[in-house]
Amino acid sequence: MTSDARRPIILPFHLFLVLSLSLLCFILAVLFHQTQVDVSLARLFYTGGAKWLYQDSFWTETILHKGGMKLIIIGFSIYILKFIYELYQKKLTREQKVEKIYFLLTYILTVTVIGLLKKQTTLPCPWHVKEFDGPRDFQAIWTLFNSLYPKGNCFPAGHASAGYGLFVLYFAKSLYQRSSLKYLLPALTLGLIFGISQQFRGAHFLSHDLITVTLCLLLPLTVTYTLHFLRKRCACLSGKRSKIFKS
Repeated sequence: MTSDARRPIILPFHLFLVLSLSLLCFILAVLFHQTQVDVSLARLFYTGGAKWLYQDSFWTETILHKGGMKLIIIGFSIYILKFIYELYQKKLTREQKVEKIYFLLTYILTVTVIGLLKKQTTLPCPWHVKEFDGPRDFQAIWTLFNSLYPKGNCFPAGHASAGYGLFVLYFAKSLYQRSSLKYLLPALTLGLIFGISQQFRGAHFLSHDLITVTLCLLLPLTVTYTLHFLRKRCACLSGKRSKIFKS
């Protein structure tokens, strides 16, 4: 599809919003961390004695933390089974197949990258910081890969990525048509619920979630434009081949 390859996949205004939101979240994350706004906000939910207001709460721990991950796994299992059924019944167009495969693989890629990054960084969780009766000092953000510190297994926010990772839905819808900003809403809703509930428990600072938002926007954006570039490249090559054969 030559015309399809030339079509802008994301409206310029939408692209501006996505990039602006990514940049804003990154800047705020650095500022909040370095000025210890993170610590001030976390202190609102700290009750003393290494205890947090909602650390073991039924809603934040059992429902939103453990239950939230189970909900995501169940949801994606149903999505995959439904996709396999639709393939078997031959109900999907080529574009719908690509959109669904893109959504599934890019979501997995996004949360996996964040999960791997989380295992390599050294920034501690709030409940590990001495300010909150933990064993570790509060670190500057530029020490996140410093080998002198132990792995923090906390930055960026992994649980919130399960929600914010659904930004992929917006980009999946943009592969063959102009997507609507309404497809960002599921990610914003679920990401905020997961992210804030973890902050209430002392598991993450606000900056951890803001970096997760940035990554969950930029990773699928990069994948989308890479695919769009390859599609245009293939269209150009096939056009050149047809001219050669005609001559």
